[in-house]
Amino acid sequence: MQIFVLTAISLLRKVKSKESNSRIIPLLQDSNSDVRINAISALEELQGENAVPVLFPLLNDNIASVRLQAINSILLLQENELIPRLVSLLHDNDDQIRIRAMELLSNYKKKIPRF
Repeated sequence: MQIFVLTAISLLRKVKSKESNSRIIPLLQDSNSDVRINAISALEELQGENAVPVLFPLLNDNIASVRLQAINSILLLQENELIPRLVSLLHDNDDQIRIRAMELLSNYKKKIPRF
C-alpha cells in the first residue's frame, strides 16, 4: 500500500494543481513516516511559502526524520517564522534534531533572542 501512496504523491507533484495540494495535505498525518516525508517535500515544491503553516505541526512529529524534513523544508521556504521554532527544538529529545537546530541557528545572521 505504501508504494502506491508514494507513487500517487509523485504523480500529484507532476500535476501541480490546487487539487494536488488538497490530496497531499491529509498525507501529512499518515501513519507511515515515509509517506509524511514525501508529502512534506511535495508541498514544499507545490505550495512554496504557503506550505509553511501546515508544516509547522510536523516539527513535533514522533519520528526524527519527519521533523528533519519539516525543518529543512520550512527553512527553505520561510526563515523568519522558523527561528523561534528552532529555538524550541534545542530541547528535543533526539540528538540529531538538537544538532540540526543548533547548526541552522548558528548560520542565521539576525539576532536571536536569548533564553
